[in-house]
Amino acid sequence: MKFSEVDYNQLSSAIKQYYDFKKQHIEKVIFFQMGDFFEVFFEDAEYMAKVHGLTLTGKSAGLSEKIPMAGVPINFIDEYIPNVIADGKKVVLVEQVDGGDNKIMNRKITKIITAANYLDNQQMNKFIAVVYNFQNTYYLSYGDPILNDFYHGK
Repeated sequence: MKFSEVDYNQLSSAIKQYYDFKKQHIEKVIFFQMGDFFEVFFEDAEYMAKVHGLTLTGKSAGLSEKIPMAGVPINFIDEYIPNVIADGKKVVLVEQVDGGDNKIMNRKITKIITAANYLDNQQMNKFIAVVYNFQNTYYLSYGDPILNDFYHGK
């Protein structure tokens, strides 16, 4: 079953929340917190199962058939993010922020992770740079935020 094929009105409350986040970030892999797990659904689940070895299961979502689902314990999410980023994909973490109204947890996007902003402590160099033109003189500053080394000159 594909994300684009579902009838939104038939979805369960939690999957409607997921759907709303996914619709805004269609090209990104959405990790959606449900309790102690980050779960992925639809094509994201199939991708994570095929490429990253997660077990593909199904979840009742208010539809006549289960939707594809895979999950990662919250404590292990950092083991999967680098591999997804290395595949050229972007990651969105949607986390539970409070208990909601006793029917459904409130959730919000807490991180959008891309190759440009992903800082892995095991990756030794991740340089950033800026060039500034002031009165026909160019200034350059660059550095490595992981090693906390910064340089500048003109």
